[in-house]
Amino acid sequence: MVTQIKKFFSSHLSYKIWIATVVPVLFIFLLIIIFLSIYVNTFLLKSSIENAQQDTDSLSSKFSETYENLLVRFVLKTSSIDFLDTYQVLASCTPEQYVYANIQAQDLLSEYIQMSNLVQFSIISKTGRTDGQPMVFAPYTFTLHNPNPDYDLGYDLQDVNGLTLLANTESPFRNYANVLPLVIPLRFNSSRLLISDSIEQSDFILYLFLDADVVNEYFELYCDDDSQGTIFLIDNEGNSLTLDSNNDFKYYNDPDLQQTLVESTKTGHSGFYYKNNYIYLSKIRSAELYLVNIVPVDKFSSSANALRWVLQIVAVSSVVAVTVICLLISLFVTRPLQRLMNVVHSIQKGCYDGKTQIDTQDEVAQLEQSIQSMYRTIQTQIEEIRREEVEKRNAEMQLLTEQINPHFLYNTLEFINMEVFQGHGETASKMITSLADFTRITLSCGDNQLYISQELEHVMAYIDIMGSRFSSNIHVVIDVPEQLRHKKITKCILQPLVENSLKHGFSIDKNCNYPILPKLEISMQLTQEELLICITDNGVGIDIERANQIMHNKHPDGKSDRHIGLNNIYSRLCAFYGDVDITFSSIPFFENQVCIHLPSEPFWDEFDDGWVC
Repeated sequence: MVTQIKKFFSSHLSYKIWIATVVPVLFIFLLIIIFLSIYVNTFLLKSSIENAQQDTDSLSSKFSETYENLLVRFVLKTSSIDFLDTYQVLASCTPEQYVYANIQAQDLLSEYIQMSNLVQFSIISKTGRTDGQPMVFAPYTFTLHNPNPDYDLGYDLQDVNGLTLLANTESPFRNYANVLPLVIPLRFNSSRLLISDSIEQSDFILYLFLDADVVNEYFELYCDDDSQGTIFLIDNEGNSLTLDSNNDFKYYNDPDLQQTLVESTKTGHSGFYYKNNYIYLSKIRSAELYLVNIVPVDKFSSSANALRWVLQIVAVSSVVAVTVICLLISLFVTRPLQRLMNVVHSIQKGCYDGKTQIDTQDEVAQLEQSIQSMYRTIQTQIEEIRREEVEKRNAEMQLLTEQINPHFLYNTLEFINMEVFQGHGETASKMITSLADFTRITLSCGDNQLYISQELEHVMAYIDIMGSRFSSNIHVVIDVPEQLRHKKITKCILQPLVENSLKHGFSIDKNCNYPILPKLEISMQLTQEELLICITDNGVGIDIERANQIMHNKHPDGKSDRHIGLNNIYSRLCAFYGDVDITFSSIPFFENQVCIHLPSEPFWDEFDDGWVC
C-alpha cells in the first residue's frame, strides 16, 4: 500500500508540489495562531496602555505649544506702544468718558481675539475705582447679557494669582456657547503694564474667553482614536476646567478621583488605575494646568479582541486560499511551462540567445515560438525607434540652435555699422574681433556641443561687444572649477541668459544710466546628483511668473517671437539631457539668479580617489 502511494505521488509532480506546499503552510498557520494568542494577551494590551500615555503626553505637548504661543502673542501685543497708549486712556477714563474710551478699546479687543483660534471674545474690566464698581470695555460685535458699563461679570476671582484659567462656564455674551475665561490681572508700573500677582493690586482685569467647544475639539483632533477616552483639563486642586455639567462621565463629581488627581499632581505620577479605568496625567507647560485622559479598560480589551479575531480570520482565509491555489497550480503546471518561464526571464534580463528550450509540440511550445517571434519583432522596432529618435533629436537641436544666431548677428552688425558711420574705428575693430570670436565658437564646425571653456569664451566675446557698443563697464565674475572647463555641454546656453540679464536687468540697450555698477556672476557646481549652472546679476529683478510662462512657451502677451531665448534653451536642454529644470530667484538690485539643473551623469569622471568635480 505504501509503495503504491509513493509510486502515485512520484509519477504526479502536481500532487508533490501541492503536498510540499500545503503542509508547511498548515504548520505556519498553527504557529501563527499560537503566537497571536501569546502576543495579544501578553504584549498588545501593555503596548496599548503605553501608547495611550505617550499619546496623552504628545497631546499635552501640542496644547502646551498652543497655550505658550497665545501667551507670547499676548505679551508682545500688550507691551507695544499702541496698546500701552490705549490702556493709559482706559486708566484715566471717568464714567462721562466711557463711550470715548470704549471706542478706543475696540481695536485692542479685536487684536486679542485674533491672537489664536482658541480665543472667542475678550473683555477689559477696569478695577480700583473709588466707587468700588468695575468698568467693563467689551467689543461692539457681541452683545453682553448686561450691557451696563458697570456690569460685574460675576466670576469668583478670590484665588486668581497671575494668569489663571477658570472653569467651563456660561458665556457673558448672548447666543454663544460655554467658555473658559483666562483671567489676566494687569497693573501699571512706571508707564509699563505688568501682570499682577493678585486682583487687589491690579488696575485692569483682562478676560480672554477660550471657546470650550474648540478646546475639546482640539483634544479630539490630536488624540489617536485607540487611546482617546474622556479628555479634560484640571487645575492643581484637581478641579475640572473643560468638562461641563452635561458630560456623561460618571466619575465627574467623585471626590476620591479628585483627591487622587491632586496627589498625582504633587507626586508627579503620570498614570494610575482607578475603577476599571486607566487615568493618564500630563502637565501643561507655562501653567498650573494638567491634561487628564481617562480611558476605560474595555476600550483596550475590545481593540485587542477585535484585532485577534481579524488576524485569525485573515490567517484562516489565507491558508484556505493558498491550499486551493497550490492545488490548481500543481494540477496544471508542467515542466515545459517552467522552461517557458525561463525563456521569459532571459528576455527580461536581456540575456536571451534565441534558442528553443522546449522540445514538445503542445500549446506551451507554440506559445514559446510566439514569444520568440514577438521578441524579434520588438527588438527590430526598438532599433528603428531608437534610430528615428536620434535623427529627430539631431534635427531638432540643429534647428533650435540656429534660431538664436540670426537674431544676435543682426543686432551686432547693426551696432558695428553705427560705430563705423560715427567714425569710431577702434571700437568697431574691437567689436569685429569679438564678433569673429563669437561667430567662430557659435558655428563650431556644426557641433552641437562645446567645451565649457569655449562657452565661457563665447559669453565673454558677447559681453565685450555689448560693453564696447554701449560704453558700459560690466563687471564679470566666473566661478567654474578647472575640471569642469574641459567637459562638453550643449552650445549657446550661457549667452542668451547673459543677454537677458543685460537687456532686462540693466536696460543696457537703452543707454540708461544704471545707478550701480552692473555685475554678472557665472558659476557652476557638479555634485553626484546634478550639474548646477547659475547666472547672477544685481539688476532690477526677474518677474518669476512671467519667466516661467516664457520658458514653457506660454506667452501672456501673445508675442512668442520676442522671447525665443529662454524657451529655446529649455527646449534644447530637454531634447539633449531629458530631466532638466530651470529655476528663478530675485532680490532686486541685490541678487537675481537663473539656475539650470542638469543631470550629473554626462559630466562625471571616475578616478581612483572618487568622483571629481
